[in-house]
Amino acid sequence: MVGRERERDVMLQCLDSSQSELIAILGRRRVGKTFLIRNVYSKNMAFEITGIQNGTKREQFQNFSNQLVAYFNLNPKTKRPTSWLGAFALLSSCMEQSKSKNKKVIFFDELPWIAETSKTKFIEALGHFWNNWAVKNKVVIVICGSAASWIVKHIINAKGGLYNRVTKKIFLKPFTLYETNKFLIKKNIFVDEHSTLQLYMALGGIPHYLNQMESNKSIAENLTEICFNNTGLLHNEFDNLYEALFLNHEQYVEIIKALANSKKGLSRQEIIQSSGIPDGGTLTQMLKDLVQCDFILEQNPFNQKKRFTVYRLIDEFSLFYLRFIQGKNTTTKNYWTRTMTTSEYKIWAGYAFENICFRHQHQIILATKLEAIQTEFSSFYHSATKELPGAQIDMVLDRADQVINLFEIKFYKEPLIITKDMAQNLRTKMAIFRAATKTKSQIFISLVSVYGIVDNQYSNGLLAHNIGAADLFMK
Repeated sequence: MVGRERERDVMLQCLDSSQSELIAILGRRRVGKTFLIRNVYSKNMAFEITGIQNGTKREQFQNFSNQLVAYFNLNPKTKRPTSWLGAFALLSSCMEQSKSKNKKVIFFDELPWIAETSKTKFIEALGHFWNNWAVKNKVVIVICGSAASWIVKHIINAKGGLYNRVTKKIFLKPFTLYETNKFLIKKNIFVDEHSTLQLYMALGGIPHYLNQMESNKSIAENLTEICFNNTGLLHNEFDNLYEALFLNHEQYVEIIKALANSKKGLSRQEIIQSSGIPDGGTLTQMLKDLVQCDFILEQNPFNQKKRFTVYRLIDEFSLFYLRFIQGKNTTTKNYWTRTMTTSEYKIWAGYAFENICFRHQHQIILATKLEAIQTEFSSFYHSATKELPGAQIDMVLDRADQVINLFEIKFYKEPLIITKDMAQNLRTKMAIFRAATKTKSQIFISLVSVYGIVDNQYSNGLLAHNIGAADLFMK
């Protein structure tokens, strides 16, 4: 199993603890939650139930009953429960009859699908089961679901019987570039850093997507096979992705589409104008859901209050789909290889590479050797005024030692040659930033590019840090 060492250690500690454990495992769809749980707890699994997407309350209940029969070999004539309280009572009775000496694990997969559609006091029954049986019998209960915001609201921050009962919370993130590279090597796929970046920009670090890659095909051939062919696994993944996570998923998709069209991100008011979704609590909850499910990034621009919050789409596959799959005739010959030569591709690649840098802030801190200093990342965008021209800075790093790093992020296929105009543009951005923010801090310019730079008269003395792709691949 690649990566997940920290999460696996936490889960194994729960097996060794002297008390019952209630673990909530959250993460984006296809990120590998179920695989991790089954892999770590395979020898201890006493009962597992997976919710049915869009299932009726009757179907969810029948599924639970069927799993009880399957796991505990119940006599077909056993009286079936008629309520969730009765179902959990039967589960506890079956668990008590198990002769295994190992600490037992009960796994509720896609729990929001069960509880959200059942409308029959499932959560209350689960809380009763935990408080009146599980805590006394040294078991591990794992609750899992892709709808992270639902689990946070109804389980982690529950106000009823499950209030403050979760003992461990694990948020499973996509693979980093380091983990992605290890995963590809395990599949006998050996590509350079530039090719891995191209793959990551399209699919992100989602294990299920990466697992579709074949070693005898190039990155472009693999993407063509799984994304652009009508029968490809990911050709229709976008709609399935959001439908599986959210009720009224169409409105969530409108937010994603609005953000996909903005390089600098959008404010709440700009999202309202672009998506047509009215202001109010519903929009607040949707934005919160998308942040918690790791689709969008919530940022306060440098030195600005929360009311200036900007939202940025960071889900790589969503951006890739909306740019190159939706509404496009992707089955034309050599569609992707031809697309890779267009200006549209270059614009997308620049934005997608910026997203990678936002996802790999830890690696950037390591590359700049600033681990010992308190730091905070943000963004900066200044609209033109009578006094100052407009300017956008890809990434701002505010440091506790009264220094600010302004990051320029470039995606090139070869080492970057800094020209006279480029150097002047960077210095102008620095001057606009200082004037607009009125900062007293010392300001450095830093660069992130795939292959670094070619030293010349314009780069000398300009850059405080020159970060290459290899730095982003650090553990």
